[in-house]
Amino acid sequence: HRKFDVITPDTTTFVELRKLTPTSVTNLNGQMEDALLLQDFVAMLVATPDNQQYNLRTLDDFGPSSDLTWAQFQTGYWLLTSETTMFTDPALNSGKYKLKVLEKILVK
Repeated sequence: HRKFDVITPDTTTFVELRKLTPTSVTNLNGQMEDALLLQDFVAMLVATPDNQQYNLRTLDDFGPSSDLTWAQFQTGYWLLTSETTMFTDPALNSGKYKLKVLEKILVK
């Protein structure tokens, strides 16, 4: 069972990937792939998600140095076959936002 931890200032909650409904997206290689919206991991846990900043961390605590706004975070996906993050916002297609072994979503 695969899960991500969603860490807010008040609590840490794990969300199992199998509990969310996948959608199909075109990955960065131009292929259709099942994916989970990153926003779905926090939408059920955060009352006002647009007032927060977001950061992604891998198993070894690697992640982008800059936080994401809610608008930016909403463009993010976890690709189920590629097992990596992908963002549809062109400004977030750089390597620092393409993470494997995603472990945590930090809500600040």
